[in-house]
Amino acid sequence: MKLLTPKMKLKNNILRSFLSLLFLLSSTISSLQAQTIRVNDILDTESSFSPEELISDVLVEGNCANISNISYRVNGNPTDTTTKSYGYFKRLPGSTFPFEEGIILTTGNAYSTTNGPSDLNNPSTGLSDFDLNQIIDPNTVFTDATVFEFDFTPSSDTINFRYLMASEEYADNYPCLYSDSFAFLLKVAGTTTYENIAIVPETTTPVSVTSVHPGVDLFGNGIGCGPQNEDYFEGYNLGDTNFNGRTTILNATAAVIPNKTYHIKLVIADANDGQLGSPTDNIYDSAVFLEAGSFNLGFDLGDDFLTANNNAVCGNELTLTANIVATSYQWLKDGVIIPGATNQTYTANLGDGTYSCNITDTNGCTGNDDVVLEFVTAPLVNPLIPVFQLCDADGNLTENFNLTIKVNDILISGQSLIDFEVQYFSDPDYTNPIVDPVGYVNTNIDETIYVRVTNRGSSSCYIDGSFIIQITSLPIPTDPSDYSLCDDTVSIGGDTDGVSSFLLNTKDAEILTGVTNPGNYTISYYTDPDGAVDSDPTFLIPKDIDYLVTNSQSVYVRIENNNDPTLCYTVSDDSATSTFTPFKLIVDPLPVVNSSIEINYCIVTGDPNPTVDLTQAENQISPTTNASFEYFKDLAGTDLILDPVSYPPVGNVLQSVYVKVISDQGCARDLVELVLNIGETPNNSFADLVAIAVSYTHLTLPTNREV
Repeated sequence: MKLLTPKMKLKNNILRSFLSLLFLLSSTISSLQAQTIRVNDILDTESSFSPEELISDVLVEGNCANISNISYRVNGNPTDTTTKSYGYFKRLPGSTFPFEEGIILTTGNAYSTTNGPSDLNNPSTGLSDFDLNQIIDPNTVFTDATVFEFDFTPSSDTINFRYLMASEEYADNYPCLYSDSFAFLLKVAGTTTYENIAIVPETTTPVSVTSVHPGVDLFGNGIGCGPQNEDYFEGYNLGDTNFNGRTTILNATAAVIPNKTYHIKLVIADANDGQLGSPTDNIYDSAVFLEAGSFNLGFDLGDDFLTANNNAVCGNELTLTANIVATSYQWLKDGVIIPGATNQTYTANLGDGTYSCNITDTNGCTGNDDVVLEFVTAPLVNPLIPVFQLCDADGNLTENFNLTIKVNDILISGQSLIDFEVQYFSDPDYTNPIVDPVGYVNTNIDETIYVRVTNRGSSSCYIDGSFIIQITSLPIPTDPSDYSLCDDTVSIGGDTDGVSSFLLNTKDAEILTGVTNPGNYTISYYTDPDGAVDSDPTFLIPKDIDYLVTNSQSVYVRIENNNDPTLCYTVSDDSATSTFTPFKLIVDPLPVVNSSIEINYCIVTGDPNPTVDLTQAENQISPTTNASFEYFKDLAGTDLILDPVSYPPVGNVLQSVYVKVISDQGCARDLVELVLNIGETPNNSFADLVAIAVSYTHLTLPTNREV
């Protein structure tokens, strides 16, 4: 077991014995299963390769790398395939191990990492490493270091290689304490400052058992720790090696200057607990697996673009660039030369296929690489997606929006959900996807929904758009009053037929009195309540032209929100509890008026203020009940007689006044003439004058009207 400080031993020795037994049992069962890679197997010629050969012929790809100055510190000779600390591995058929082949560096025995059961507690070189101390921790004592290092001169501006780390220390609570270490140290040749490029992605943390692991909880006993970069941990006891656990594939990468010489050092070593005075610790091995050919120092066109990988080319073309400055280039498709394609960059637009390039640099170094391209249609999005509105019938300002019904508005004609995916987001940065677009509840009355249309064959092939969702509301209308008009001669028939013409748009303003933004609503009128609910044109009353009504008619009102007329509307009804009721169109009759009415009256000669009561003839003028009368001096009706009871006449002169008869509904006919026959008599008493007035109509008056 790993050596701990006395204090740590005291805390863990009992638990360790029990857990070690469990892990040994687990490891034994795992080892009995067939490992899915073979290491330093006699069937593979590379198993006897020297470190130089493993570096030049297995790890490094490209004949323009200029590898030199190879050195190493290892345990065992190249032919010691069962005992050396390094070697070659190959994936077996049917295996899910991520690398086809590559090289392995260990702190113990490389052969024991597979090839039957092993507890992976093997001593190795017994050597430490100064540079590893400086990069990882000066206080940690390292031992059993295995080191490959060499110079290289890249032709491109980037180096990278793929690897994974496996360890027997993925056991007990070791991930919470300390672990073996490794590093990939890079520097410009001839300088002293190294950079470690074996780090957790997007951090500066070196990869190790303590920096990459899930949460550790030893059966709830409190001896454990939380997860660290768990996304990069593949799992425990996977069965493809004898190790207790390993990472996912990791990528070491660095920017370099083409044609400049660099030095790289690949080192792995056992480590103690880092406490002053603690002894070395060479138990529980770890290893680094490096993918063959992934250390690419030369020509590279990059990864393939495939629908199977969800990274196909978006659209009809892709610009390819050779990452090496050369003296000549020749691009090909499916092995056939593309005429005129002789530049460092080439716009691939000839459809699916394998695109390749042959290059030659100034040193006569030749290279070629290819990339498989599959093209998918670039998505389109409607730039003017219509507003999505729902009526807030209950007044709570929230509704459930099924955003997916907008798909046909979002996609341009010809696009199908078979080929394209529509996603919905609540923010313009597209970082907050709407988890339930079918039952989305708005957070504001007006809200922007952001949409992304992606080709299902390429996750990077997308286009963004947006549309508005909106809560529309119903107004609180004013209950309309009845609309009355007087019978007239304008409509068909005369002015006694009970028919009149109504212009219903004059009721709009009354109904929308007090409504905020009345322009947001449209009012229509119907002769039937169900017709109003259904917006049935059969029962629609045209409101902008005269509408003929005989006697009376009920009118039902429909008010629509212009933003959502189909769903957001209200209709008047005549139920007992309704606050928005229909109104009536009423044709009021004109009063009955008689013409050729006269008042015959005598006044006393010399009376300075003679008067006559014009109202005495009202029953003769009109028999209409509850009618009212107005009197005018002129036929135009502009000179109103303010006191018709005491009207001052002129004696012995034929004169007329004009009378308007008004019904109790406010309907009036044209003015009729009331003739005043006023005579004079000298010194008659009032009684005599009355007697004279009674018989006045039986007299024959002289032509000058004198009595």
